[in-house]
Amino acid sequence: MLIGVKRGGNMKRILLIFAVLICVCTALFACTGNNLSTSGSAPSAMLLTDTPKNRAVDAQAVAAVSGDADPAAALDAIYADLSVKKLKDADSQDLKTFFQLDTSMLESFHVRYTSGKYGLSNVFILKPKSGYADDIKVQLQTIQENLMEEFKQFDVNNSYSIAQSAEIYNHGDYVIMLMLADNEAAREILDAYLPLR
Repeated sequence: MLIGVKRGGNMKRILLIFAVLICVCTALFACTGNNLSTSGSAPSAMLLTDTPKNRAVDAQAVAAVSGDADPAAALDAIYADLSVKKLKDADSQDLKTFFQLDTSMLESFHVRYTSGKYGLSNVFILKPKSGYADDIKVQLQTIQENLMEEFKQFDVNNSYSIAQSAEIYNHGDYVIMLMLADNEAAREILDAYLPLR
């Protein structure tokens, strides 16, 4: 009986040592996997965590080479990590009907907005025709004021504060309005996808 107990104790030690070795080896392999150099088999870009800021850095590198603005991709990058209900890409009829925006002053537009039922998360990337940038900014300020008034009475998910903190500014050939909880992150993405010449 005494021999059986001793033998079982040795077996437990062996299993414990084996388990510790497996843990140590796993930790070593996991740590060395993150130290791959760019000359290794995996490109260094694969080592970055997929975040809006890292996507902006990647976009900035592509834009630096091509020099092309990509407002549609900018919208996708801005909303990639946002969980927003009832999100819609605006067409010209939406801009006229819901926002009273004069689309005849625009060369192009990329607008994504929410219905307002679940909060406010709007981005306007507008490219005005020559000479209309100031008029478009005035119209965006009116949109901001109207949304502030709407959410002053019925504030959903901090929408009044978001409308109040909206940013309206010129960015190269574009006039931008950001109505997001984090306008700064969106600005970084726009800087990457809409390179200034």
